Amino acid sequence: MEQVNAYEAPQTDLEVVDDANLASQGKRFGTLILDTIFYLIYSVIIGVILGIVLAMTDNMAFLEVLAKPIPNFLFGIFLVTSYYIPQEVLWGRTVAKMILGTKVVDEEGNKPKASAIIIRTFARFIPFEAFSFLYADGAKGWHDRFSKTKVISTK
Repeated sequence: MEQVNAYEAPQTDLEVVDDANLASQGKRFGTLILDTIFYLIYSVIIGVILGIVLAMTDNMAFLEVLAKPIPNFLFGIFLVTSYYIPQEVLWGRTVAKMILGTKVVDEEGNKPKASAIIIRTFARFIPFEAFSFLYADGAKGWHDRFSKTKVISTK
């Protein structure tokens, strides 16, 4: 007769997250490059749409406002956050992560909460944050540590 341990955790569909399935620094770097390309394409598309709408409404004064440093910076924050947050909240991955077979999970292997994704995204604005991977344990950068998330390989 097989004994069942009452303290044994039930089987779930969580990702098993350990150091063996963390995405490598190479995959993370590839994702950074691809996400940068897709973000630039996204920014150009938003810029073209904004330009068309402003030209059609004859409201070009708005572009003069965006040409100033603070509004320009805030618009840049809007673009970055509107690229990363919806994708990672909905699917746990960006287009680049889909291509390279990685996804974001919390430390237990669950889909991260929206608040963790928001922290993760805003941590990307820390100067030199991209260099935090050079000396990171287990391919974790600051935006992973602050948001208590991990990026794992799915392929």
